[in-house]
This record gives sequence, structure tokens and C-alpha cells, in this order.
Amino acid sequence: MAQLVLIIAKVLEKIWEVANPIQKLEKCIKDKEWFKGIVLSTAFFEGVGTMVLSTHFKGDIAPEKNEHLRSLEQIILLLYASGIIDQSTYSKMIEVNQFRNNLVHIKPFAIPQKIQPKKAKRIIKKAIVCLEALMGKWVEPKRLEKPIELEEVK
Repeated sequence: MAQLVLIIAKVLEKIWEVANPIQKLEKCIKDKEWFKGIVLSTAFFEGVGTMVLSTHFKGDIAPEKNEHLRSLEQIILLLYASGIIDQSTYSKMIEVNQFRNNLVHIKPFAIPQKIQPKKAKRIIKKAIVCLEALMGKWVEPKRLEKPIELEEVK
């Protein structure tokens, strides 16, 4: 188990150095790039979530079974069911994903939804809190600004 934790920590440190998802999302807030921040949030959930699950279940699940994790909802559910994230983080990740889906999957004959900056900022901040919960157990996040207070994202 200790070796697994070291593997996860090393992989996540590399992701933090290269992609630094929290800094990217903070920059989206600073630059008021709401759509980009929301879409990146779910992309980071999917990429980091899949990697954490693959590492967590290393040797227990055949690699071809990981291909069955086709949706972000499945990834989030497995993260929660495996005890990697708590119920609060699970709920926030689902909310961010649903918000993103409503933006990008426009129903026929529907008027595209205008992004409300206040709500978009709150959603991106929730995504940052989720990424900190998902990755923060293993690496120290590098931030552009002070940590986000949980009260700000309820």
C-alpha cells in the first residue's frame, strides 16, 4: 500500500508540474474565460480521475476494463465508491459536470444558454476545491492566489 501511495504521489507531481490544473482554472477566473474554465474543469476531472483510479487499482483490474469508464459520471462514481473522494467532493464534481453538459449539449431548437459570470465563477471554484481534494492528498498544489475558502463555493 505504501508503494502505491508513492506511485500516485509521483505521477500527480508530474501532472501538477506540467499541467497545473489549479493555476489554469484560477487564470480562467482571472481572465473571465468562463466557458474555457468550465470545460477544462471536467477535462481535468476525467484525466486526473482516470489516472488515480488506474493507479489505485493497479493489478486488480485489467487495463481493457478501464476502457469501460466512458463517461465522467462513471469515473466520479468509482472515485467515490472506492473511497478516494468523499460525498461532498462527489456532489460538487457531479454539479460541475452537469453545468458543463448543459453548456455544451444544446438541445435542438433551444436557445444557447448565456453564461452568468457569478455562477460560472462559483462552478470553477468548486472544480478547484474538487481537484484539491482529489490530488491534494499526494501533492501540494501550486496556486496563483490564496486557497479558496469552502464557504465561497457552497
